[in-house]
Amino acid sequence: DLIEAAAGAANGLHGRVLDPDQAGLLGDYLLSLCRRAGALEHDALPTVSRTFVDLLGLAVGPTGGGATASKRRMEFDRREAIQRIIEQGLGDPGLNAGVIARETGVSRATLYRLLAPHGGVDSFIQSRRLAAVRTTLDRSDDTTPLAELAIRYAFRNEADMRSRFRARFGLSPAAYRKMVDDPTRRLETIKRRWVSWMVEVR
Repeated sequence: DLIEAAAGAANGLHGRVLDPDQAGLLGDYLLSLCRRAGALEHDALPTVSRTFVDLLGLAVGPTGGGATASKRRMEFDRREAIQRIIEQGLGDPGLNAGVIARETGVSRATLYRLLAPHGGVDSFIQSRRLAAVRTTLDRSDDTTPLAELAIRYAFRNEADMRSRFRARFGLSPAAYRKMVDDPTRRLETIKRRWVSWMVEVR
């Protein structure tokens, strides 16, 4: 989403050599971000993302004209607002398209269009809930019972969460937690996280 907001389709960007003067600002920003990322509050992420989009757009040069760039930026801002409302409402079983449209001020048609590449509104909400469960299980010091996680993230019950988690990540939440806690399976854990991230990107 960030790349598309700045440059449109990413086709043709791989291996492209950027002008050092234009790309230098982006490089400086990313270096600074690496140094300070640990101290950033979660609320700062939208501003960080918008700055990245602006600097990346400057680095790759204008694509599609000013009107097209403005439209891409507006669509990115809308998607970001939508995702923020979804992340805040993961524990609400009543979270749906109507709630998201009302909270973000976008029409249902726009909401459906923006989330169509992610399988639709319900599919995207479910994917964010599953990602939240996985993030919790990734913390080896977190011992929250699975039944409580199912309630926290608004699954129908633990069995529903277990079934969806297995379908998405290839193993049950209990097996995933056990793998994360086992130092001898560290490489397997990393590989599974990588595969799941690639699924999300696609």
